[in-house]
Parts: sequence; C-alpha cells; structure tokens
Amino acid sequence: MAECRKIVIVARGDTEADLELALEEALKRIRDGYLSGSDRNDEGGFYFQVATHVDPADWPR
Repeated sequence: MAECRKIVIVARGDTEADLELALEEALKRIRDGYLSGSDRNDEGGFYFQVATHVDPADWPR
C-alpha cells in the first residue's frame, strides 16, 4: 500500500555547505525514525516536523 508523509524542514546555514549539512542531518534523523527535532551550532541549524497521517485528498497526484 502507498504511503504519504508531510515533511517540513527549516534549515539555516552561514554558507551553502553549512545549509547542506543542516539538511543532511535533518534527513538522517527522519530516516532514523524521528518525527520532529532540531539542532544548531555557530554555522547553522534546522528543525523539522513529520506528519504520518496525510488525508488521501491531499496526496500529490
């Protein structure tokens, strides 16, 4: 059966590379099963939220 999740990631970085690292870390945590989280350091940061129940009417077609 098909699955659909709504994932919101907000990331910040001082450079493009810092931004990419923030996104990679957020995705790693999502893959590890976390549904929300955040982290930051002097160069950047992120937070994310995963909704596991998305109304089928809102699924992308």
